[in-house]
Amino acid sequence: MLHRSLLGGVVNQPDPRWSLGEGWATLHTDGGFVLAFQRVDNYQPPRWPDSAHPQQFHLDLEVKDLEQGQTDVLKRGATLLDSDDGQRS
Repeated sequence: MLHRSLLGGVVNQPDPRWSLGEGWATLHTDGGFVLAFQRVDNYQPPRWPDSAHPQQFHLDLEVKDLEQGQTDVLKRGATLLDSDDGQRS
């Protein structure tokens, strides 16, 4: 799971604040954030920027070194979407 490798934390940690069924997974991060993911029947991955297959969510993460951060996430299985537009920050 790419998100866990980037953010740390525990997958599906019991939490008295809510009860999630089998179609859900959670990531309780070390920083206290909880991300919840819902299974979708007939899932089709997004084809950004194609609005017919839009992104389902995104996270903005801050890194000290953008190039090193990019190298790290690509090694973990991320996909680079805007490599040549000069707009990355």
